[in-house]
Amino acid sequence: MFEIQVVTAAVNGAGCGAALMCAGVLELRRPREPAYRALAVFFLVMAVILAINVWTAVDPGSLVVASLLQAPLQPLLPVLFWFYVDDISAADRRVWGWRDLWHLLPGAIMLGASQATLLLPAEQRAAVLAGHVVVHSARLAQILLDLASALWIVQASAYMAAVLIRLRWLNTTLREYFGSTEARELSWLRLITVIIAASWSLTVAYNTFAPPMAALEIALGAAGLATVLALGLWATRQRPALQFAESSPERVGREAGDATTYARSQLDDDHLTRIAERIEQAFSVEQLYRDPALSLDDLAKAIGVRAPYLSQTFSRRLHSSFFEYCAAARITEACALLRDTDRTVTQIAADVGFNSRSAFYSAFRAAKRLTPTAYRQQQ
Repeated sequence: MFEIQVVTAAVNGAGCGAALMCAGVLELRRPREPAYRALAVFFLVMAVILAINVWTAVDPGSLVVASLLQAPLQPLLPVLFWFYVDDISAADRRVWGWRDLWHLLPGAIMLGASQATLLLPAEQRAAVLAGHVVVHSARLAQILLDLASALWIVQASAYMAAVLIRLRWLNTTLREYFGSTEARELSWLRLITVIIAASWSLTVAYNTFAPPMAALEIALGAAGLATVLALGLWATRQRPALQFAESSPERVGREAGDATTYARSQLDDDHLTRIAERIEQAFSVEQLYRDPALSLDDLAKAIGVRAPYLSQTFSRRLHSSFFEYCAAARITEACALLRDTDRTVTQIAADVGFNSRSAFYSAFRAAKRLTPTAYRQQQ
């Protein structure tokens, strides 16, 4: 039994330390990237939750009080995680306001229920958590705990679904604005969302249905540690997907915000045709696609057309996203270089505008159903 307690304390302690370290890294970056603010608080809340787990592992008799101290913190996690994803994927930086406080409603109810339960005698506190209330004075605390728990489950599920929907939207938006998306994609967040959802589901099931079990406590601690390490590994290095540009951090955000206004002004066929011809000339003659950092805004400046009008032209006349159009032009030139030169695949990938060999292989397979090497051999 002692060995199990040590393992439980060690796993949760490692997670607590990692969470504090990640929060410190993000705190240093907060002035430069406001999107990290919610995530830094997320890590701090995780650190407190895991520290309380260490306490209960060392002193099992504190389980009831520790559970009530943890309860108001759990509803904060899905809120903070959603704020982070919303910030990191948004076209404009968040402006915090009073309207954001409604997200904290389940946590506020849980805080009130926990405080009411803590004021009860020890036997009644245990009865409330076990769901066996026999004293009328403890019934209100039981009702509040059940209500807050139900709201937390609904809220967490809604936020996990919202995160996945936002990531799908982001992928589409990136392809409209950038010729290369590798540095901006948040595909790693899908995996982390699954890890977090599984961890929270395990927590709810354990707190609701299962009796205290050392193995499950270790599993919960390991899930918390995995969440902190996975999120910290990628999130501390990820920059906002749509906002960052070397010369103007909010350039893409302004263009994305303008898109709604210009979308109301539909171009006629003659305008679409003229813009399409200018795009084709910029790609075939000036070969702008060779710039791996090419964005819709760069193309708009090069040919003197507003970015929202370019978006209309790509979707209505060229029947392609900006990303797909760039990839097609790059693959066309790459095929010619594979046939007619002896340059290496890596050299060709860089010459035609791909950021990496892996991105080149992925795009080439999607277009030709072959690897570049196999295509060269066939020729």
